[in-house]
Amino acid sequence: MDILTYLKNMFEKYAKQRGDHNFQTNVNELRCFIAILYVSGHLQVSRWRMLWEVDTDTYNPLIANSMRRNRFETLKRFAHCADNDNLAQGDKFAKVRPLFDKFNKIFLEYAPLEERLSLDESMVPYFGRHGAKQFIKGKPIRYGYKVWSLCNPAGYLIQFHPYQGKENDRPHMELGLGGSVVMTLVSELPKDKPFKIYSDRYFSSLKLVQLLENMGFGQTEPKNVLYLQKL
Repeated sequence: MDILTYLKNMFEKYAKQRGDHNFQTNVNELRCFIAILYVSGHLQVSRWRMLWEVDTDTYNPLIANSMRRNRFETLKRFAHCADNDNLAQGDKFAKVRPLFDKFNKIFLEYAPLEERLSLDESMVPYFGRHGAKQFIKGKPIRYGYKVWSLCNPAGYLIQFHPYQGKENDRPHMELGLGGSVVMTLVSELPKDKPFKIYSDRYFSSLKLVQLLENMGFGQTEPKNVLYLQKL
């Protein structure tokens, strides 16, 4: 099942849970809805409805002609990415976790895999309220979600995992947070290629290096590579 079909099912199921048994949508309408979300993200308006107000400077004919305002608000009201009756307990991202899992599967399926891969953290800006929102002083993006990311040298995102604070049930807890992140992100990589994982020392440990070596992978820190090149 592709992502849009999955979202269609979740939108309609949530509408029924909210008491609207007549609501229906389709893949093409959801594609248009998501496109409006993308475009509106670059527009500075204080209210969604301003994009449809004809007599104002905020009127956007591209958006107004693609979908009626009331229909957009209906879709936004029923927007959902997971089944509320089957949410994972203790997961702060439970309502978007199925979507994240589908993204990771697609990213890996079409990834231009190379031997050298980079693993580090990235920040997604967010200023609202959420239990997983982070503040990192001195970063270009100080407020938002921290996301562990595995990328190829061109910057293609192969796998990602959002950080949600202390987790007592994460895999490979004996490796610490950094090692657990590494094992989570490389667990789906094909085992027939000798990948080299480049990361800083936060993600490194002797035990982790040995575990990756048993999988046929290698790990190093960029600082160590530069040092060896000078010798």
